[in-house]
Amino acid sequence: MTFSVYSKIRLTDYFRETALIFSITLAIITLFALGLLSIILPVLAVRMLIAIILMYFLYLLFQPDNLLKFNEVCKQDIFAFLTWILLAILATVFSSFQVQNPGSLPDGAYVFKDWNKPVQMQWISGGLPMDNALPYYTGEFLIRHQDVKEDHPIMPGQEIILRTYGLPFSYLAIRSLVFNDRETLEIPRFNYVDIVWPDVRVLYDENRYSLFNGVSFFLIAFFGFSIVYAARRFLTNVNLKLVSLLFATSPFLLQQTYFTWSKNLAAAFAILLFVYRKDLHLILTGSLIFTGYFFHPMFIIYVIGIFIVGILIEKVFYWRYIFQYVCADIAWRIYSSTTGLKNDLIQQNFQLNSDIINQIAARMVSLANYFSFDFLRAFPFNLTYFTRGGTGAAFSLIIFSFIPTIIMLVNPDRKSRSIGQENYRFFLYGIVCLLISAGIYSTPAPLIMFGGQILFISVGIILTHLTVNRYLAVIPILSNIGLLVAWIRIMNITNIHLG
Repeated sequence: MTFSVYSKIRLTDYFRETALIFSITLAIITLFALGLLSIILPVLAVRMLIAIILMYFLYLLFQPDNLLKFNEVCKQDIFAFLTWILLAILATVFSSFQVQNPGSLPDGAYVFKDWNKPVQMQWISGGLPMDNALPYYTGEFLIRHQDVKEDHPIMPGQEIILRTYGLPFSYLAIRSLVFNDRETLEIPRFNYVDIVWPDVRVLYDENRYSLFNGVSFFLIAFFGFSIVYAARRFLTNVNLKLVSLLFATSPFLLQQTYFTWSKNLAAAFAILLFVYRKDLHLILTGSLIFTGYFFHPMFIIYVIGIFIVGILIEKVFYWRYIFQYVCADIAWRIYSSTTGLKNDLIQQNFQLNSDIINQIAARMVSLANYFSFDFLRAFPFNLTYFTRGGTGAAFSLIIFSFIPTIIMLVNPDRKSRSIGQENYRFFLYGIVCLLISAGIYSTPAPLIMFGGQILFISVGIILTHLTVNRYLAVIPILSNIGLLVAWIRIMNITNIHLG
C-alpha cells in the first residue's frame, strides 16, 4: 500500500532512503485511522477493512521487484531494526514479571493501589505517575462511548483530552481484531485525597491491558530504531553494532519503553525530522510532524528546536515546520472541542504564579538535576536509587561525557575529521530542546523524560564513535547489562507470566 501511494504522489522511487521512513510513518498513520474507525464502525467492518489493507500490502510487497528493492533498503539499516526489536522484546520480558507487593503505596503517583499490572509497572519504573495506564483507559473510554462530560476527569487531574490519541487509537485498531466487547459501562466513584472521582478501574481487564502493552512496546521501541538510523547518517565509519548495543541495553530507554512513555515515541519522529529537515518533501515532513504530534503534543519542543537551530546555525527559516505543527494542533483542538472539556495541559506546566526568582530557580534546578549524579550522594548505598529512572548510573555515565564531547566538538581538527557537521548540529539541537523544555516547566521536572532525550542520544552516539579503542566502548554496554541485572534483582519477582 505504501509503495502504491508513494508512486502516485511522485515524491521519489521507493528504493531511496526516505521511502523506508515514509512507509513506516504512513503505516502508523493508517493504524491511527483504523483506530478512529473502530470507534465509529461495527467490529466486523473494521476487521474486514484491516484484512483488505493487509492483503493489499502483502500483494505489493511480494512483487519480485518491490521485494528486492525493499530488502536493499532494509539491509542498510539492519542494526536499527535489531535495536527496535530487542527493545520491544526486553520490554515484553519485563512486563511478564510478577513482583511482590511492597505493602503500602503513597498517594500522589499511586492514584490506584490495586496490585495489578499497571501499578506493578509504576513501582518497577520507580514510582512514576500513572501515565502508563492513561492511554489504555482513554482507549476503553472511546471504544465504549463513555460519557466524558459525566465521567471526568478520567484520572485525578487528567482530562481525557490532555494527551493526543496516538497510542489509544493504535491500541483500538488491534483491539478490534481480538475483542468484541464495547458496551458502555456504569462508572462508579471512589474517594481519593478527600475528593470523589470517577473510578475507571471498572474498565480494566488484564488480557486487554496485555494487548495494549504489546502494541505500545512495539511502537515506542521505534525510538531505538530512530537513534541507530540517525547515527548511520550523521557519522562516517561509525560502529553501528556498538551504537545498537549501547542503546538497546540502556536501562533508561528500556524503562521508558516498558512504561509506555509516549514522549519517547514523539522524540523518535523528532530525530527523523531533524535527519531529513532539509531534504524531505512537504508531504513527508508533514507526516512526521503529524505522527509525532499525535503521540504527544509536547512535540512542539522539538519543532521549535529545529527552527532555532536553523536560524542560529544554518541561517535557514524552517517556517513550514511551525505551520505544519499548527495545522496538526488545530485539527486536534477541533476534534477535542467536541467533548466540551477544557485542555489546560500548558497551564498545568507553565505557570507564572510565583516571583521571578523562583521561576528562574525552578528552571535551574531542573537543569542541575539533568546533569547531576544523584546516585553518588546516596548513603548508605541504595541499589534501588542506583538503577531506577533518570538518575540511574548508566544515564549518568553518558551525561558524564558531556564536557569531553563539547571539547571534541569545538576542536576543528577532530570535528572535521571524525564527528561531522550534522552530528555537531544534532548535539546543539539536543541542547536547544533541553533549554526549551526547562523553560516550559515552572516546577522542577525530570527533563530526561521531557525533551532531554535528544541530548542524551547525541552524547551517547558521539561517545561510542570517539572511543579510541573499541573494547573501551564496551564498558558502558557492560554497565547497562549490569544495571539491568541489578534492576531485576531488586524487583522481588514472585512469578513470570508471559501473555
